[in-house]
Amino acid sequence: VHVVFLGNLAEEDTVCELDTYTIASSRSVPLQGTNSPDDFTPTPVIASLSHPHILNYHSGGLLVSTDVGLRLLPLSHPLIRIGTLLAANLTEKARKWIFDTPKAHHDFLAHFLIRRGRADLAIRDLNGLSLETYIDLCIRYERTSELENLINTHGGQVVKEISSWGREEGGYSAISAIGLYMLGKDKIDCVTRLVGQLMSCGTDEGLVDAIKLASLIGALDQ
Repeated sequence: VHVVFLGNLAEEDTVCELDTYTIASSRSVPLQGTNSPDDFTPTPVIASLSHPHILNYHSGGLLVSTDVGLRLLPLSHPLIRIGTLLAANLTEKARKWIFDTPKAHHDFLAHFLIRRGRADLAIRDLNGLSLETYIDLCIRYERTSELENLINTHGGQVVKEISSWGREEGGYSAISAIGLYMLGKDKIDCVTRLVGQLMSCGTDEGLVDAIKLASLIGALDQ
């Protein structure tokens, strides 16, 4: 027995990404997440399911008729609850489950929410996101104010943590890419502060990024 959540269908050019979770099986199935501690998926119930027929929703689960009798398959896993409530447009009830999700699983849950078309909930409600995921979501979904606030309040810490990102691949570093994005959004004051934080970090790479961004700021001022 599987639970299937449809992807975001709001935009016609968006590929519908399904999420499918096995909640019950008559034979053992490989446990999801054994190689990933961040995986946050239901563990299937092992039960006799000869000729199953779903009868009704009952007491927080699916009441299923089988050749050997009735089975109540639980739907209590937070991911199932969140997906079901969002599908029913019960956003505030879903948020209560989101808030209760352990921070260790916030990155996993964020991508689940994005596939449901709710990037807004991922950015707003998941305060345990990794810095990489949070910055990626802010840029991808143009949440400029959130990214600006991050730079303004934790810029020094951000610069230290991401100073090495992207350098091994050549081209612009991650911090330069963030600066370019913010300049494209006319956030010159924010990028000016970022330049100061790069110069204060005391690394050659930071100085190079600071010079690149400062030159772009100067070009915009002319």
